Amino acid sequence: MNMTTTFLHAGGRVLAACMAMCACSMVLFWGLEGRSIASETDRGQESPSLVETAEKTLEQGQYQQALSLYNSAASASPGSARVFLGRGTVYEMLRKPQKAVKDYEKALELDAGNYRAMENLAGIHERGGKKIREAIELYRRALGLDPRPEWKENLAVWIAMLETRLEEHGPSAVQLWNRGNVSLAKGDAESAEKMFTQAIELNPLLFQAFFSRGLIRREKGDLKGAISDFDQCLKRSPSFPGGLVQRGLAYEAMGRADQALEDFKRAAELDCTNAEAHYHLGRLWEENKEYDRAFQSYRTALKQKSKPDIRSLISQRLSSVRPKVRISERAKPENAVEKKRLW
Repeated sequence: MNMTTTFLHAGGRVLAACMAMCACSMVLFWGLEGRSIASETDRGQESPSLVETAEKTLEQGQYQQALSLYNSAASASPGSARVFLGRGTVYEMLRKPQKAVKDYEKALELDAGNYRAMENLAGIHERGGKKIREAIELYRRALGLDPRPEWKENLAVWIAMLETRLEEHGPSAVQLWNRGNVSLAKGDAESAEKMFTQAIELNPLLFQAFFSRGLIRREKGDLKGAISDFDQCLKRSPSFPGGLVQRGLAYEAMGRADQALEDFKRAAELDCTNAEAHYHLGRLWEENKEYDRAFQSYRTALKQKSKPDIRSLISQRLSSVRPKVRISERAKPENAVEKKRLW
């Protein structure tokens, strides 16, 4: 078993990652980068330096300090939707959804067109499971206002998925997808694949079902089928890094290293915290003997949060490529001297 296979199979990590995805809200789309606080539609007034400091502190993960700054900003600028949107995000990070709801509602009261507040508030309603209709309505409003193409795609998918949860008769696409994951966890890949196919038939927008079925097909050696599924997944959700990573691995298994490299690069660009994307990108750089690039990719991967066994694999590759980078670096002074003489 080679290192790529070990990385994918040990402990069922890919399956666990797939099952960890929320059926509808898809936590992977709710990172701070995607939820930038400054809103193009914000018509409130605030103290720029104070709010900007709060936003930077939030992005750095210093939530208590960010909360203190936003509290001060709210006192100084009680008419700023941007302030309440930001503080609501902090409350979510601190796992205080009720307070976040109040701030998002306040942001919308101050700025009825604040699509980010709509999206964040809808996400809370959705995850709570009791206000699905309210979540759908908020997502629909945001869909007409959010100018970002990738978010319009995500919103359309979420709306369709949530609507299936309102169906009263028969299993929904999301239910079948969840059942498929349960079957897969039990080792019954054949039943899981059938359920994923049924989910796709019920809701062709359910990109997670294409993704899950693609994983099974790749494991079976049906690489063309897997790539077809990952293509469909990415057609519906072009900004899904997981789909790019898995398609890249399928391309690599088919000997199409150039296309695999492009997918890994794109995944790393879309989600700079994706350790798996940086790891596989590093592997291909290393195979191409571009050791400096491989070293940088491995080092970036190691900085991200990941499971101990994954970190171990990354550390091994980093240690392996480090001596080759040093050789490259030792050659640089000579090149520098040569360039200096030329000039």
